[in-house]
Amino acid sequence: MKSKFFALLLVSSAFTPAFADDIKSVSHIDAVTVYPQGADVVRVVELKLEKGDHTLLLDDVAGDFDPQSIRVEGVGDASLEITSVDSKIITLTSIDVSEVDAKRKSILEQIQTLNDESLALDQSAADANAQHKFWLTLLDKLLQPATKTTTTTTNTTETEKTIDAMQISTNVDLINTRLAGISKIIHDVDLRKRAIEKLVIDLHVKEQELAPEQKSHTQIAVHVSAAAPLTGAVKVSYRISGAGWQPFYDAKLAIPAKGEKAKLEIIRRAEVMQNTGEVWNNVAMTLSTARPTGSTAAPDLGEDPIQIAMAEALGRVELPPVAAAPMLEDDKAKAEAGSTFLAQKQTAKPDVMAIQRQAVIEMAGFNANYVI
Repeated sequence: MKSKFFALLLVSSAFTPAFADDIKSVSHIDAVTVYPQGADVVRVVELKLEKGDHTLLLDDVAGDFDPQSIRVEGVGDASLEITSVDSKIITLTSIDVSEVDAKRKSILEQIQTLNDESLALDQSAADANAQHKFWLTLLDKLLQPATKTTTTTTNTTETEKTIDAMQISTNVDLINTRLAGISKIIHDVDLRKRAIEKLVIDLHVKEQELAPEQKSHTQIAVHVSAAAPLTGAVKVSYRISGAGWQPFYDAKLAIPAKGEKAKLEIIRRAEVMQNTGEVWNNVAMTLSTARPTGSTAAPDLGEDPIQIAMAEALGRVELPPVAAAPMLEDDKAKAEAGSTFLAQKQTAKPDVMAIQRQAVIEMAGFNANYVI
């Protein structure tokens, strides 16, 4: 005879000392109750235990659940004591950390080498600019006329300014050659510095990409003690935040014929959302209007009026019948073939319209549960 057992559990976020036997347990989601914000998930673990102390390890639980919401119950064919429940977040890295450190060190060395080269280029640019300024100053002086003093026969001194065109031409050509070389140096320095900046940015991006991808999941450990070998099942429930549902409505108005009443049909539908990473396939789902994390007062219901426009108000008019156009021979043949098809269809088994499955509504005070 199977016995049902419950437990007042000690729930903690750190593991207690190791038990005699750790069992990696495969669980499956059996039922989900979705609230407007959040959901309660029930997982089932099949048991086949020997006598003694055991720890059931559940590694496939969503990471955003509330540890205080964990509840455990179960059934078995022998006595089983649930002693405590622990939970912790396990973080796994996708690559070897030592390999990442070695690559990061190499990248940082490349960045340092490029920065040193950039500083040397800054000094080269400063020297080139100084030389450029020097040659421009010298060119300016060469273009100034030279002062020449002469003594006349009357023993008077005359001063005049002269320019040696041949000498100036030679000096200007020399200075222009030097200036062109210096300008090329400055241009090359600018190009190399821009290339260094791009390389440094790319290396920093590579360094950030080297960060190992961390994947985390939550592990729940259920510590149990079996007085004898047993077979049974344990249900573990918890509350997660990454889920919810909201209602929306379809309103269908049937315009009546003369002498009949109008018919208004309102269909309530629901949109369920979850981003927990869990798979909710083939589970018993219930949508609840309760808000476990919200206030406990009854909600204030607002009014949402529905306005109906009558056919007379829309200015409906009856159009006169249109005379049928004369049929051609081809049209007559098609019409006869269509009549034969309709006659055959009328004698066949009539079609059955598909219906939409409806949820079962369970009222619980101010809350409603829609069982799907």
